[in-house]
Amino acid sequence: MNVKRSATARNPLTYHFVSLLLARSPVFSHLSTTLYGLSTIRAFKTQEDFVNHFDDHLDLHTSSWYLFITSTRWFGVRLDWISVIFIGCVTFSFMLRTSSGAEVGLAVASAITLSGMFQWGVRQSAEVVTIVIWQQQNRE
Repeated sequence: MNVKRSATARNPLTYHFVSLLLARSPVFSHLSTTLYGLSTIRAFKTQEDFVNHFDDHLDLHTSSWYLFITSTRWFGVRLDWISVIFIGCVTFSFMLRTSSGAEVGLAVASAITLSGMFQWGVRQSAEVVTIVIWQQQNRE
């Protein structure tokens, strides 16, 4: 008996990834179930209902994704302003005392590097918090 198996059945990791992807997103889950039951949907002539349900899922997904992107951009701009203020303070602090150009250059370069690492760390921690909250909400 020769049974043909699909690519996902041969690789359990791929099957697990696909099942997680479908379980996490209502858009992908609805699309998958719609494609799986396409002949039944056409037999009962309920295409319009499924299109409306898909549009509702897609609207919810797009609005939440847009909110995430805009809040991330807002947070990034605020971090940029904090970095500009920090670098400005470092630069102006050298105007008050006499220093060589090498010391000023080293301090400003270090401040820029430090603020870049600060921004990266804060953005990554915010991303981790967002993903953890998203996972907790998906488990409920």
